[in-house]
Amino acid sequence: MGSNLYYVKDGRAVEMSEQPYSEEKVLQDIIAQNPNILLRSSEPDGARLFLVAQEFSIAEGGDSSNSYAIDHLMIDQEGTPVLVEVKRSSDTRSRREVVAQMLDYASRASTWDVGKLRESFLHKNVSMAGSEYDTDDFWGRVANCLRAERLRLVFAADLIPDTLKTLIEFLNRNLADIEVYGVEIRQYQAQDATLLTSGIVGGGSVDARRASLRSVEWDADAFSAYLLDHDRKDAVEVSQELQAFSAEHGLSCQPGQGTKFPSFLIKRGQLRILTASSWVRGNRHVCTLEFCIRDLLEHLPDGWSDERLRATLTDLPGANAARMSKLLWDTPHYLYIEMRVLASAEDMEALKGAILGICGALSEKQNNISIT
Repeated sequence: MGSNLYYVKDGRAVEMSEQPYSEEKVLQDIIAQNPNILLRSSEPDGARLFLVAQEFSIAEGGDSSNSYAIDHLMIDQEGTPVLVEVKRSSDTRSRREVVAQMLDYASRASTWDVGKLRESFLHKNVSMAGSEYDTDDFWGRVANCLRAERLRLVFAADLIPDTLKTLIEFLNRNLADIEVYGVEIRQYQAQDATLLTSGIVGGGSVDARRASLRSVEWDADAFSAYLLDHDRKDAVEVSQELQAFSAEHGLSCQPGQGTKFPSFLIKRGQLRILTASSWVRGNRHVCTLEFCIRDLLEHLPDGWSDERLRATLTDLPGANAARMSKLLWDTPHYLYIEMRVLASAEDMEALKGAILGICGALSEKQNNISIT
Protein backbone atom coordinates (compact mmCIF):
# COMPACT_ATOMS: atom_id res chain seq x y z
CA MET A 1 0.00 0.00 0.00
CA GLY A 2 1.43 3.39 -0.98
CA SER A 3 1.84 6.36 1.36
CA ASN A 4 1.22 10.05 0.86
CA LEU A 5 3.65 12.59 2.35
CA TYR A 6 2.61 15.85 3.96
CA TYR A 7 4.28 18.60 5.93
CA VAL A 8 2.44 20.85 8.32
CA LYS A 9 2.58 24.63 7.93
CA ASP A 10 0.46 26.94 10.08
CA GLY A 11 -1.65 23.99 11.10
CA ARG A 12 -2.38 22.97 7.52
CA ALA A 13 -1.15 19.69 6.01
CA VAL A 14 0.45 20.36 2.64
CA GLU A 15 0.86 17.38 0.35
CA MET A 16 4.32 16.70 -1.07
CA SER A 17 4.91 15.07 -4.43
CA GLU A 18 7.96 13.21 -5.67
CA GLN A 19 10.03 15.25 -8.07
CA PRO A 20 12.98 14.23 -10.25
CA TYR A 21 16.34 15.92 -9.75
CA SER A 22 16.85 18.62 -12.36
CA GLU A 23 20.36 17.29 -13.02
CA GLU A 24 22.69 14.67 -11.62
CA LYS A 25 24.92 17.29 -9.99
CA VAL A 26 22.08 18.29 -7.66
CA LEU A 27 22.02 14.79 -6.19
CA GLN A 28 25.83 14.67 -6.14
CA ASP A 29 26.00 17.89 -4.13
CA ILE A 30 23.36 16.70 -1.66
CA ILE A 31 25.44 13.60 -0.97
CA ALA A 32 28.71 15.56 -0.73
CA GLN A 33 27.20 17.92 1.84
CA ASN A 34 25.39 15.15 3.74
CA PRO A 35 27.53 11.98 3.56
CA ASN A 36 25.62 10.23 6.35
CA ILE A 37 22.61 10.01 4.06
CA LEU A 38 24.36 6.92 2.64
CA LEU A 39 24.52 5.08 5.98
CA ARG A 40 22.45 1.99 6.59
CA SER A 41 19.81 2.10 9.32
CA SER A 42 21.54 -0.93 10.85
CA GLU A 43 24.89 0.84 11.27
CA PRO A 44 26.19 0.86 14.88
CA ASP A 45 25.86 3.93 17.07
CA GLY A 46 28.53 6.47 16.20
CA ALA A 47 28.79 5.40 12.56
CA ARG A 48 29.86 8.25 10.30
CA LEU A 49 30.91 8.92 6.74
CA PHE A 50 33.34 11.68 5.77
CA LEU A 51 33.87 13.16 2.33
CA VAL A 52 37.48 12.89 1.14
CA ALA A 53 36.99 14.16 -2.40
CA GLN A 54 34.29 14.89 -4.93
CA GLU A 55 35.11 13.95 -8.53
CA PHE A 56 38.15 12.00 -7.28
CA SER A 57 40.57 11.55 -10.18
CA ILE A 58 41.87 8.04 -10.89
CA ALA A 59 44.67 7.49 -13.40
CA GLU A 60 44.11 4.75 -15.94
CA GLY A 61 47.62 3.46 -15.31
CA GLY A 62 50.96 4.46 -13.87
CA ASP A 63 52.30 5.50 -17.29
CA SER A 64 49.04 6.85 -18.72
CA SER A 65 47.84 10.42 -19.02
CA ASN A 66 44.23 9.21 -19.17
CA SER A 67 42.19 9.53 -15.99
CA TYR A 68 38.65 9.05 -14.79
CA ALA A 69 36.75 10.47 -11.86
CA ILE A 70 34.62 8.71 -9.30
CA ASP A 71 31.77 10.86 -8.05
CA HIS A 72 32.70 10.69 -4.36
CA LEU A 73 35.45 9.14 -2.29
CA MET A 74 34.62 8.85 1.41
CA ILE A 75 35.88 7.04 4.50
CA ASP A 76 33.89 5.68 7.39
CA GLN A 77 34.67 5.96 11.10
CA GLU A 78 36.72 2.75 10.97
CA GLY A 79 38.95 3.97 8.14
CA THR A 80 37.27 1.94 5.40
CA PRO A 81 37.34 3.73 2.01
CA VAL A 82 33.89 4.22 0.47
CA LEU A 83 33.52 4.66 -3.30
CA VAL A 84 30.26 6.27 -4.41
CA GLU A 85 28.79 6.43 -7.90
CA VAL A 86 25.75 8.64 -8.40
CA LYS A 87 23.23 8.12 -11.19
CA ARG A 88 19.77 9.42 -11.97
CA SER A 89 17.18 6.90 -13.08
CA SER A 90 17.00 8.81 -16.38
CA ASP A 91 20.64 7.88 -17.10
CA THR A 92 20.43 5.72 -20.22
CA ARG A 93 23.75 3.94 -19.76
CA SER A 94 23.71 0.18 -19.31
CA ARG A 95 23.59 -1.05 -15.71
CA ARG A 96 26.46 -3.33 -16.67
CA GLU A 97 28.49 -0.30 -17.69
CA VAL A 98 27.86 1.43 -14.36
CA VAL A 99 28.92 -1.66 -12.37
CA ALA A 100 31.98 -2.25 -14.57
CA GLN A 101 33.01 1.36 -14.06
CA MET A 102 32.78 1.01 -10.27
CA LEU A 103 34.81 -2.22 -10.29
CA ASP A 104 37.43 -0.56 -12.48
CA TYR A 105 37.80 2.21 -9.88
CA ALA A 106 37.98 -0.29 -7.01
CA SER A 107 40.68 -2.32 -8.77
CA ARG A 108 43.02 0.69 -8.57
CA ALA A 109 42.41 1.56 -4.90
CA SER A 110 45.51 -0.25 -3.62
CA THR A 111 47.72 2.21 -5.55
CA TRP A 112 46.27 5.41 -4.06
CA ASP A 113 48.53 7.68 -2.00
CA VAL A 114 47.21 7.83 1.56
CA GLY A 115 49.09 11.07 2.24
CA LYS A 116 47.17 12.83 -0.52
CA LEU A 117 43.88 11.38 0.70
CA ARG A 118 44.61 12.71 4.20
CA GLU A 119 45.34 16.17 2.82
CA SER A 120 42.09 16.16 0.84
CA PHE A 121 40.15 14.91 3.88
CA LEU A 122 41.45 17.77 6.04
CA HIS A 123 40.68 20.26 3.28
CA LYS A 124 37.07 19.04 3.16
CA ASN A 125 36.75 18.57 6.95
CA VAL A 126 38.65 21.45 8.54
CA SER A 127 37.04 20.85 11.94
CA MET A 128 38.55 17.34 12.03
CA ALA A 129 42.15 18.63 12.24
CA GLY A 130 43.72 17.26 15.40
CA SER A 131 40.80 14.90 16.02
CA GLU A 132 40.84 11.12 16.32
CA TYR A 133 40.43 11.05 12.53
CA ASP A 134 43.64 13.05 11.98
CA THR A 135 46.15 10.62 13.47
CA ASP A 136 48.82 8.36 12.03
CA ASP A 137 47.06 5.34 13.49
CA PHE A 138 43.73 6.16 11.81
CA TRP A 139 45.33 6.78 8.41
CA GLY A 140 47.43 3.68 8.90
CA ARG A 141 44.13 1.78 9.07
CA VAL A 142 43.02 3.52 5.87
CA ALA A 143 46.28 2.45 4.20
CA ASN A 144 45.80 -1.13 5.36
CA CYS A 145 42.26 -1.18 3.96
CA LEU A 146 43.48 0.09 0.59
CA ARG A 147 46.30 -2.45 0.42
CA ALA A 148 43.94 -5.27 1.43
CA GLU A 149 41.27 -3.95 -0.98
CA ARG A 150 38.76 -3.80 1.87
CA LEU A 151 36.22 -1.29 0.58
CA ARG A 152 32.61 -0.21 0.40
CA LEU A 153 31.07 0.32 -3.02
CA VAL A 154 27.88 2.38 -2.97
CA PHE A 155 25.55 3.04 -5.90
CA ALA A 156 23.35 6.08 -5.20
CA ALA A 157 20.35 7.08 -7.32
CA ASP A 158 16.84 8.43 -7.12
CA LEU A 159 15.64 5.00 -8.23
CA ILE A 160 17.63 1.77 -8.51
CA PRO A 161 16.11 -0.63 -11.05
CA ASP A 162 15.81 -4.36 -10.42
CA THR A 163 18.55 -5.10 -12.95
CA LEU A 164 21.09 -3.10 -10.95
CA LYS A 165 19.77 -4.45 -7.64
CA THR A 166 20.44 -8.00 -8.87
CA LEU A 167 24.03 -7.10 -9.73
CA ILE A 168 24.54 -5.37 -6.36
CA GLU A 169 23.30 -8.41 -4.45
CA PHE A 170 25.47 -10.75 -6.50
CA LEU A 171 28.61 -8.69 -5.87
CA ASN A 172 27.88 -8.34 -2.17
CA ARG A 173 27.49 -12.11 -1.81
CA ASN A 174 30.71 -12.93 -3.61
CA LEU A 175 33.21 -10.19 -2.71
CA ALA A 176 34.42 -11.26 0.72
CA ASP A 177 36.21 -8.05 1.72
CA ILE A 178 34.10 -5.57 -0.23
CA GLU A 179 30.66 -4.45 0.88
CA VAL A 180 28.33 -3.45 -1.97
CA TYR A 181 24.94 -1.82 -1.64
CA GLY A 182 22.68 0.77 -3.23
CA VAL A 183 20.94 3.81 -1.78
CA GLU A 184 17.79 5.33 -3.21
CA ILE A 185 17.55 9.03 -2.36
CA ARG A 186 14.13 10.29 -3.36
CA GLN A 187 13.11 13.93 -3.43
CA TYR A 188 9.66 15.25 -2.46
CA GLN A 189 8.67 18.88 -2.80
CA ALA A 190 5.82 21.22 -2.02
CA GLN A 191 6.08 24.98 -2.44
CA ASP A 192 9.02 26.02 -0.23
CA ALA A 193 9.73 22.64 1.38
CA THR A 194 11.87 19.70 0.28
CA LEU A 195 11.95 16.26 1.88
CA LEU A 196 14.49 13.54 1.17
CA THR A 197 14.10 9.84 1.90
CA SER A 198 17.00 7.41 1.96
CA GLY A 199 16.46 3.69 1.49
CA ILE A 200 18.97 0.85 1.24
CA VAL A 201 18.68 -1.46 -1.74
CA GLY A 202 20.36 -4.87 -1.91
CA GLY A 203 23.37 -6.02 0.06
CA GLY A 204 23.43 -8.13 3.17
CA SER A 205 23.26 -7.19 6.82
CA VAL A 206 26.12 -4.88 7.77
CA ASP A 207 26.19 -6.40 11.26
CA ALA A 208 26.64 -9.90 9.85
CA ARG A 209 29.40 -8.73 7.51
CA ARG A 210 31.23 -6.92 10.31
CA ALA A 211 31.00 -10.00 12.51
CA SER A 212 32.72 -12.01 9.79
CA LEU A 213 35.35 -9.29 9.37
CA ARG A 214 35.96 -8.59 13.07
CA SER A 215 39.23 -6.83 13.72
CA VAL A 216 42.17 -8.84 15.05
CA GLU A 217 45.03 -7.55 17.19
CA TRP A 218 48.18 -8.88 15.54
CA ASP A 219 50.68 -9.47 18.34
CA ALA A 220 54.19 -10.79 17.58
CA ASP A 221 53.16 -14.45 17.71
CA ALA A 222 50.11 -13.95 15.47
CA PHE A 223 52.17 -11.89 13.01
CA SER A 224 54.83 -14.61 12.76
CA ALA A 225 52.28 -17.41 12.48
CA TYR A 226 50.57 -15.66 9.57
CA LEU A 227 53.85 -15.20 7.69
CA LEU A 228 54.86 -18.81 8.24
CA ASP A 229 51.48 -19.96 6.93
CA HIS A 230 52.20 -18.02 3.73
CA ASP A 231 55.78 -19.20 3.17
CA ARG A 232 57.45 -15.98 4.32
CA LYS A 233 59.93 -17.34 6.86
CA ASP A 234 62.40 -14.68 5.67
CA ALA A 235 59.96 -11.97 6.78
CA VAL A 236 59.49 -13.66 10.17
CA GLU A 237 63.22 -13.44 10.81
CA VAL A 238 63.34 -9.79 9.71
CA SER A 239 60.33 -8.78 11.83
CA GLN A 240 61.66 -10.58 14.92
CA GLU A 241 65.04 -8.88 14.54
CA LEU A 242 63.36 -5.47 14.22
CA GLN A 243 61.26 -6.15 17.31
CA ALA A 244 64.34 -7.12 19.34
CA PHE A 245 66.18 -4.05 18.02
CA SER A 246 63.27 -1.81 19.07
CA ALA A 247 63.20 -3.20 22.61
CA GLU A 248 67.00 -2.80 22.92
CA HIS A 249 66.88 0.89 21.98
CA GLY A 250 63.79 2.03 23.87
CA LEU A 251 61.35 1.99 20.96
CA SER A 252 57.91 0.47 21.42
CA CYS A 253 56.51 -2.26 19.21
CA GLN A 254 52.69 -2.18 19.07
CA PRO A 255 50.39 -4.73 17.43
CA GLY A 256 48.37 -3.53 14.47
CA GLN A 257 44.63 -3.88 14.01
CA GLY A 258 43.16 -5.60 10.98
CA THR A 259 40.56 -8.08 9.82
CA LYS A 260 42.65 -10.05 7.35
CA PHE A 261 46.25 -8.87 6.99
CA PRO A 262 48.72 -8.47 9.89
CA SER A 263 50.82 -5.48 10.88
CA PHE A 264 52.77 -3.97 13.75
CA LEU A 265 54.09 -0.48 14.45
CA ILE A 266 57.44 0.65 15.80
CA LYS A 267 57.12 3.94 17.65
CA ARG A 268 59.27 6.43 19.48
CA GLY A 269 56.85 7.79 22.06
CA GLN A 270 53.72 8.64 20.09
CA LEU A 271 55.55 9.03 16.78
CA ARG A 272 55.35 6.13 14.37
CA ILE A 273 58.77 5.34 12.94
CA LEU A 274 57.53 2.58 10.65
CA THR A 275 54.71 0.15 10.01
CA ALA A 276 55.51 -3.46 9.18
CA SER A 277 52.71 -5.24 7.35
CA SER A 278 51.87 -8.10 5.04
CA TRP A 279 49.37 -7.82 2.21
CA VAL A 280 48.63 -9.30 -1.20
CA ARG A 281 49.81 -7.90 -4.50
CA GLY A 282 48.58 -10.00 -7.40
CA ASN A 283 49.07 -13.56 -6.16
CA ARG A 284 52.07 -12.81 -3.91
CA HIS A 285 52.17 -12.07 -0.19
CA VAL A 286 54.17 -8.86 0.13
CA CYS A 287 55.81 -7.91 3.46
CA THR A 288 56.85 -4.28 3.72
CA LEU A 289 58.25 -1.65 6.03
CA GLU A 290 56.38 1.60 5.45
CA PHE A 291 57.89 4.95 6.46
CA CYS A 292 55.63 8.03 6.43
CA ILE A 293 58.10 10.66 5.23
CA ARG A 294 55.80 13.61 5.84
CA ASP A 295 55.11 12.72 9.47
CA LEU A 296 58.77 12.08 10.28
CA LEU A 297 59.84 15.38 8.70
CA GLU A 298 57.40 17.29 10.92
CA HIS A 299 59.37 16.11 13.97
CA LEU A 300 62.91 16.33 12.62
CA PRO A 301 65.08 19.44 13.11
CA ASP A 302 65.78 22.02 10.43
CA GLY A 303 68.16 20.76 7.80
CA TRP A 304 66.26 17.55 7.17
CA SER A 305 64.55 17.49 3.80
CA ASP A 306 62.43 14.92 2.01
CA GLU A 307 65.44 13.98 -0.11
CA ARG A 308 67.79 13.66 2.87
CA LEU A 309 65.38 11.51 4.84
CA ARG A 310 64.72 9.13 1.95
CA ALA A 311 68.46 8.95 1.19
CA THR A 312 69.21 8.13 4.84
CA LEU A 313 66.67 5.30 4.97
CA THR A 314 67.79 3.83 1.65
CA ASP A 315 71.56 4.06 2.20
CA LEU A 316 71.68 0.28 1.96
CA PRO A 317 74.24 -1.85 0.09
CA GLY A 318 71.47 -3.52 -1.87
CA ALA A 319 69.32 -0.42 -2.50
CA ASN A 320 69.97 -0.12 -6.24
CA ALA A 321 69.26 -3.77 -6.90
CA ALA A 322 66.15 -3.57 -4.71
CA ARG A 323 64.80 -0.63 -6.69
CA MET A 324 65.40 -2.43 -9.98
CA SER A 325 63.57 -5.47 -8.62
CA LYS A 326 60.74 -3.24 -7.33
CA LEU A 327 61.42 -4.30 -3.76
CA LEU A 328 62.04 -0.70 -2.73
CA TRP A 329 59.83 2.12 -3.96
CA ASP A 330 58.64 5.65 -3.20
CA THR A 331 55.33 7.49 -3.29
CA PRO A 332 54.95 11.24 -2.67
CA HIS A 333 54.55 10.76 1.10
CA TYR A 334 55.80 7.24 1.80
CA LEU A 335 58.82 4.98 1.39
CA TYR A 336 58.39 1.19 1.17
CA ILE A 337 61.02 -1.50 1.69
CA GLU A 338 60.14 -5.15 1.06
CA MET A 339 61.44 -7.31 3.92
CA ARG A 340 63.22 -9.55 1.40
CA VAL A 341 65.79 -6.76 1.08
CA LEU A 342 66.63 -7.00 4.79
CA ALA A 343 67.35 -10.72 4.67
CA SER A 344 70.88 -9.50 3.96
CA ALA A 345 72.69 -8.83 7.26
CA GLU A 346 74.51 -5.84 5.72
CA ASP A 347 71.26 -4.21 4.61
CA MET A 348 69.60 -4.89 7.97
CA GLU A 349 72.49 -3.33 9.90
CA ALA A 350 72.48 -0.31 7.58
CA LEU A 351 68.75 0.23 8.15
CA LYS A 352 69.16 -0.10 11.92
CA GLY A 353 71.87 2.55 11.79
CA ALA A 354 69.61 4.85 9.77
CA ILE A 355 66.77 4.45 12.27
CA LEU A 356 69.09 5.19 15.19
CA GLY A 357 70.40 8.28 13.39
CA ILE A 358 66.85 9.53 12.80
CA CYS A 359 65.91 8.87 16.44
CA GLY A 360 68.99 10.83 17.50
CA ALA A 361 67.89 13.77 15.35
CA LEU A 362 64.38 13.55 16.83
CA SER A 363 65.88 13.71 20.34
CA GLU A 364 68.02 16.68 19.33
CA LYS A 365 64.99 18.67 18.20
CA GLN A 366 63.02 17.68 21.31
CA ASN A 367 65.90 18.77 23.56
CA ASN A 368 66.21 22.10 21.76
CA ILE A 369 62.49 22.73 22.20
CA SER A 370 62.75 21.86 25.92
CA ILE A 371 65.69 24.26 26.43
CA THR A 372 63.88 27.04 24.59
